[in-house]
This record gives sequence, C-alpha cells and structure tokens, in this order.
Amino acid sequence: MKWQMGEVSWFDSKSGEGMIKSEDGKLYYVHYSAIESGKKWKTLKEKRVVKFKALDDEFSKQVTRVKEI
Repeated sequence: MKWQMGEVSWFDSKSGEGMIKSEDGKLYYVHYSAIESGKKWKTLKEKRVVKFKALDDEFSKQVTRVKEI
C-alpha cells in the first residue's frame, strides 16, 4: 500500500467516522482508530488535506492509516 493524497469530505467526531475523497475522486471510509496523531482525542477537520493508506479492493474502500498535512 502506498500513500495517497486526499481531502476530508466529512468527519463526525461523536461517532468517530467519516469519509475521505482521494485525488482521483474515490471515496474512502475512515474510522478514528486509523488517525495517526499525538493528540489524545483523534479527529479530522472537513476540507483538510490528508495523506492516507487504504484498502482498495472490490469489497472495501477503507482507510487504514491517515495523517493531516
């Protein structure tokens, strides 16, 4: 898996779930547990540019690691 660039489409801090749109327009599900941050409360802000690694197979489009840029 290689790093990709994208933008946070939306993220709900209460549920810890959201979506990231990659540079090529694909949507990926993101869970707070995939966020790499030194902060205790892990969240993402909408419209922020991120780099991420994702599972991209026929069954799942899910982020496994994500970092805000």
